[in-house]
Amino acid sequence: MKNLKPLVPVAIMLLTFSCKKNDFREESSEVQQTSNEVSEAPLTVAETWQSPSNWEQSKQKKYTVFYTKITDEAITADVVSKGLVLAYQKNGEAIQSLPYEDKKSSSYWYHQISEGSILILCDSYGTYSPASGNSFTYLVITPDELKTLQANGHSVGDLMSLSYDQVKSLLD
Repeated sequence: MKNLKPLVPVAIMLLTFSCKKNDFREESSEVQQTSNEVSEAPLTVAETWQSPSNWEQSKQKKYTVFYTKITDEAITADVVSKGLVLAYQKNGEAIQSLPYEDKKSSSYWYHQISEGSILILCDSYGTYSPASGNSFTYLVITPDELKTLQANGHSVGDLMSLSYDQVKSLLD
């Protein structure tokens, strides 16, 4: 429990800070959806990759937490408690699902959801700070949609381990 005490101020700060939807610029490349007969329920995906223009930061003893918030009404209380939100980061042509560790930059990327928003976070254990070349998109899966996917043999763990392209192939 002692190890969690330093994180309490960070958690409080993360919950209180927010940025507006217009703090993001949208890229022109759209998320393309492909069809596959595996899932019967349509999934909700952000229509564009968003590049945050305003990162906040919180210095810790051994690392710095960078974070930015994206608001979205599709992330309902029901989604938070019983659904699933998958987030992806694109830097250049490389697409990573969150969470992941970037050993080259000594950073760890992850996301947190709450009703109405998704928080993108990066713990940097060196001199790395999020570049403007990073963009993000996410997939909001409602509880009903998740049940349909699970009925078709896709567990939450499986969905979280799939690549961006694999998840896209489950849409429609």
